[in-house]
Amino acid sequence: LGSRPTFYTAVGHDHDGLISRLNHCGVITENSVFRSSKYSTARYAALLDHRGDLVAAVSDMDCLQCIPVPPSAEDLVGVEYLVLDANAPADSLVRAAKNGVEAGAKVCFDPTSVPKASLLTKSSDFLSCLSYMFPNTDELYAMARALDDWVEPCGSETSLVEYASSCLLGNMREKACL
Repeated sequence: LGSRPTFYTAVGHDHDGLISRLNHCGVITENSVFRSSKYSTARYAALLDHRGDLVAAVSDMDCLQCIPVPPSAEDLVGVEYLVLDANAPADSLVRAAKNGVEAGAKVCFDPTSVPKASLLTKSSDFLSCLSYMFPNTDELYAMARALDDWVEPCGSETSLVEYASSCLLGNMREKACL
């Protein structure tokens, strides 16, 4: 797409060439990847039913608590989009989002799970930085319910999605999108 993305992440002692494969694809990892000798690289396995719905999941995500944050807004100057997912610690995500806004970037967020989505919704500092958010329906409901001004509506699922969306959009940046 003509961009050279920088990938902030943490990998374990068992990363098996992941970083070199990313570099080969043009992804910048210099000074943005923490290499842990203590943790394994994050893993996630999901068990889905015949409809594709999650039945159970097992994960080892301890390594992701070490994801580095862009140290300052200056490190993000010229970045058009800063894409965050909820796997990093909440305080790191808030700092990264603030740095992104200060640098003039559009901040995008993928909640990754219901518990993580509702946790980050409690941070008005974080929500106010977001330009785009990509929750699934369960994450959207959890996020909206975590807001202080949430009132459980009556009605169809469509009206619930619309109501939850409007509650969240009211807490995000001007012209934000879900």
